[in-house]
Amino acid sequence: SDPYTVNKALMVVPNACMVTVDTPTNSNIVVWERPFSNSIASYFVYKESHQANVYNKVATFAYPDLSVWADFNSNPAQRADRYRISLLDTCGVESPMSEPHKTMHVTASTGTSGENNLIWSHYEGFPFATYHIYRGTSPDSLVLLDSIQSNLKSYTDLNPPSGVVFYRVTV
Repeated sequence: SDPYTVNKALMVVPNACMVTVDTPTNSNIVVWERPFSNSIASYFVYKESHQANVYNKVATFAYPDLSVWADFNSNPAQRADRYRISLLDTCGVESPMSEPHKTMHVTASTGTSGENNLIWSHYEGFPFATYHIYRGTSPDSLVLLDSIQSNLKSYTDLNPPSGVVFYRVTV
C-alpha cells in the first residue's frame, strides 16, 4: 500500500501524576497515569541530564506494567531531579514528552537564636496553592506545623523542640 504518515502532534501526551521520595530507599519515585488503551505499547521515563532541558531515557515499561518507577540512582538528600515521560504506540511511534515534574530538595540549618531555617526548591509538575510543613522528633511522628503559599520557598521554625528534629515539606 501507499505509505501512511502518522502525525505525532496529534498523539495524546502522557501525564505524570507526581514525583516524590521513597523514604525507605531514599530514592525518587515517578508515578504516571495509565489510561485504558489498546494503542499504547509502552512508556519511557526520561531524566534530565547534567545539562538543563536535556533528557536521557532511563527506563522502559510495557503498557500492562505498574506505572511507578523508583530511581535508585537518585539522591534526594543531595539535589532535586526533573523527569518526563512519553509513550510508544502499537505502531512504533513515540509521543512527545510530558511536561516535566521535579522533586523538591529541602535543606535545614540552625539559626543564630536556635531557630531552624528551611529552604527548598519549588515543586514542578502541577499547579498547587499551598506548601504543607510537617515537623517531628522522628520520621514516623511528623505533624503539620504550618502551611504557606506556594510562591514561597523558605520557612523558619522559631521554636523547634530540643534534640533531633525532622521536617517534611509537601504539596
